[in-house]
Amino acid sequence: MFRILNAAGSPRHGKVRGKVWLVFVLLGSALLAGPVPADSSSAAAPAVVRFEGNWSASGTRQTLAMGPERTASILRLSGALVLDLHEGMSRGFRCETVSFFDGREQALGACVWTDERGDQVFSDFGARSASAGAHVTGSITGGTGRYAGLTGRYEFNWQFMLESPEGQIQGRAVGFKGEARRGAPAPAKQVP
Repeated sequence: MFRILNAAGSPRHGKVRGKVWLVFVLLGSALLAGPVPADSSSAAAPAVVRFEGNWSASGTRQTLAMGPERTASILRLSGALVLDLHEGMSRGFRCETVSFFDGREQALGACVWTDERGDQVFSDFGARSASAGAHVTGSITGGTGRYAGLTGRYEFNWQFMLESPEGQIQGRAVGFKGEARRGAPAPAKQVP
């Protein structure tokens, strides 16, 4: 048993003792009742986060001539991606891509955005050409760390700024925008 003392060290009586007892009864009842079930509205689908950004990149282009009117190419680019974002995504990423253009109408690629903590966002993208001004659309397919379970989409127009005969290129994304949704992270694999 314990006693509540006043500032002079004497036991307190009367209304104060009754109020303290009521607090303990309510606290004990809450603990015995267990966790409060989540509101059904909070269990709804994760919120969509919209973002806009700027990406400038440099890298290399390797080409393969396939006759006089067709050239296939592989591009490897990296650069800074800065997003104007909401809800916990980092503002700056190192963005690395590898893409392939078939020399006709299709460009496909994969992209990794890495933030200052080393957490990554993964995506695939495509375009109807690899020329300047090509409209690129991408799908966010997951990530690591705080981006585990992330899905979404983005788009931009690609603009070449510099191309050398040796295959060095620089460019930027114009009108970079998209949206992402945090899903539940994939469950950890259990070792038998």
